Amino acid sequence: EFENGQPIGNGNILVQVVNKPVKEALDQSHTGFMLGYWFDSDDIRWQEFLPTYDNLSSIEIYLGRDGNPGNAIIEIRTLENHVLAQNFINESDIHRYGWVRVEYSEPLSLVPGIKYRIYVYSDQPSSTPENRYFWFGDRDSPYDSNCETDLFYFMPDFDYAFRTSAIPN
Repeated sequence: EFENGQPIGNGNILVQVVNKPVKEALDQSHTGFMLGYWFDSDDIRWQEFLPTYDNLSSIEIYLGRDGNPGNAIIEIRTLENHVLAQNFINESDIHRYGWVRVEYSEPLSLVPGIKYRIYVYSDQPSSTPENRYFWFGDRDSPYDSNCETDLFYFMPDFDYAFRTSAIPN
């Protein structure tokens, strides 16, 4: 409190900082997931995306897990194979099937209209078919036909299930 422009009381000041919540915007997505393709440390899956925002605040991919396939690794790379971000997801944090989300404490800087790739693999080889991860997607995808996947030569109309989000400026 103040009296005549001077603080009164014992001089303690309470400062309350209120952080403005950051609102994400969905940027790119393909959410169909009828088919799953397995991956491990040797069989790596990837999906291209074409951002419209200049940053990436989070991604989500639709994964499945059978048995004990190790930890999953999700990366964002340029087409020149430069790794922009790498995240390890503990096996115990990935359920039988569902969306796996990675949030970046500082949004990644991207160039709108330039393709990037989401890579996913595990930290160990698949010992048996009962111990594997799967990234799900769908054929006849409505997602950008100029964006490819690792399956492009066999199924050019296939896209993995993913969502990218950004912080609008």
